[in-house]
Amino acid sequence: ENTARLMHREGLVQIGRKRIMFIGRNQISHSANRLAGLRAAVTAALGAAADVTVLQVRALDIENGLIAATDIIGQPRATWPDAIFAANDMLALGAMTAFIRAGIRIPDDIALVGYDDDNYAAMAVVPLTTIRQPSYDMGHRAAEILLHHIAHPTAPIEHISFEGSVIIRESTFGAEAHAAPTVEKPTLRKGSARQHRPVSPLPHHDVAYPVKTRARSAKVVAKGNTPTTTRSVN
Repeated sequence: ENTARLMHREGLVQIGRKRIMFIGRNQISHSANRLAGLRAAVTAALGAAADVTVLQVRALDIENGLIAATDIIGQPRATWPDAIFAANDMLALGAMTAFIRAGIRIPDDIALVGYDDDNYAAMAVVPLTTIRQPSYDMGHRAAEILLHHIAHPTAPIEHISFEGSVIIRESTFGAEAHAAPTVEKPTLRKGSARQHRPVSPLPHHDVAYPVKTRARSAKVVAKGNTPTTTRSVN
């Protein structure tokens, strides 16, 4: 949830977007978590002006991103979102493909944000703004927690927070993303298996902002008064 809040504060709200759509699947816990965080961010940033539309898909993959974007394009243009937050990069890249094929400009017409910083995100026709997680360290620490729980089954399960990064690219800021500075990859928080050493600068269009992620996910029920419209695509 903290990840989505920071992404929204540093990205979509900053560039003046108010008709925000989330593409994902509520039945998948991490997708539901990211939607809950986005809703909270929209409410905090825009208040009564908040507008979140949810487009449900069958799976979090490129094909369903294409299908979702095609559904959006088929609606009256006045109803289109001006920014889309996808539950992962694959959905975002599929949507990007459909938009570009239809002549829709990214980010001028629709800003686009993904999640996970997949290898393809930086290589997209329009490099994708996304959220990078320290996947190796999360997996390493999760394995340690599991082994400890096996050895000590009555011990409470530990919850660890990790520092991730919001990677700003052209899909939200356009050419302005080139001029932004780069930063070192952040370190893990207390309880991590190891500490990161500084890494080489990110590509010139990448800007990293630290955010918090969890080693273990849990089901989240979104709360608040943010207006939300939900529909599904087949």
